[in-house]
Amino acid sequence: MSALQLSKMLGVSYKSAWFMAHRIRHAMSKPPLSRKLRGIVEADETNLGGKGTGKRGRGSITKTPVFSLVERNGDVRSRPIENVKFSTLKEIMLKNISKKAKVMTDHHVSRHRLHRYCNEFDFRYNFRKMNDGERSVALIGQVKNKRLIYRDSSQDANQSIHSM
Repeated sequence: MSALQLSKMLGVSYKSAWFMAHRIRHAMSKPPLSRKLRGIVEADETNLGGKGTGKRGRGSITKTPVFSLVERNGDVRSRPIENVKFSTLKEIMLKNISKKAKVMTDHHVSRHRLHRYCNEFDFRYNFRKMNDGERSVALIGQVKNKRLIYRDSSQDANQSIHSM
């Protein structure tokens, strides 16, 4: 849900709604290495965000590459990345995928807060079999000990990219 919609629904300022939405997305994050993905794991990347420049895909300098690993019938891990070089992707795959897993890929392998949107996507996918009420309870349970202060978070985005 957009911050604008949230502000209308709750009757608060856009800035307050935006801050609440990012706190919620922050609560959706999981420890990155809770367990390695196993079985059949699909790996792919895409480019997101940025203003339209007429150029699409990898050639657009305004877009941010995002790499996702999807365990069939399991969890997903998505993160913004610096580049789509083999060495970058290999490092992420080694940290997140069991050596016994079978990896499937097609061999095509606002940046500032993109990591939180990736957390939101992962949470929604990983809890897709729950209804809204169950998903809300699971989310609230993850809020404990997750603090987010209102400040420039460019350091957070860079730290998130480098901590994978």
